[in-house]
Amino acid sequence: MDDGQMEMEIVTPQGTLSGGAVDMVEFPSQAGDLGIYPGHVPLLVDLAAGALRVHRGGQEEVFAVAGGYVQVYGGLVRVVATFAITDDEAAAVEEACQRAKTALETAQAEPPAMIAEELDMLKAELLFLSEQKARRRK
Repeated sequence: MDDGQMEMEIVTPQGTLSGGAVDMVEFPSQAGDLGIYPGHVPLLVDLAAGALRVHRGGQEEVFAVAGGYVQVYGGLVRVVATFAITDDEAAAVEEACQRAKTALETAQAEPPAMIAEELDMLKAELLFLSEQKARRRK
């Protein structure tokens, strides 16, 4: 890690989602959006729902987060989130939710057996995404 970086980790109840040396971390707090650079003063703040952005080597990683807190101390930014997923996972969940919404809107015209089948497929897809996420963290 060079002088222009700090350590960062994102921890959820399922385990560590991301970590390593970063240039900057941006996140929503209950007090408003914050940006943390190396050398930031110690801080403990509640994490709000929204996008957490991690800047590392000219690249940006985006995570959807909700609940928890952020601690900045001694060159480490620790994000302890009740819920956090990657941007790609958030897009897949959004797509699944949109399909569920469409299915509910057309439910009056479809037989109950077809609706149950579509809901089972959506549940299976969400479980698959959850398992993939858990494997990547190990």
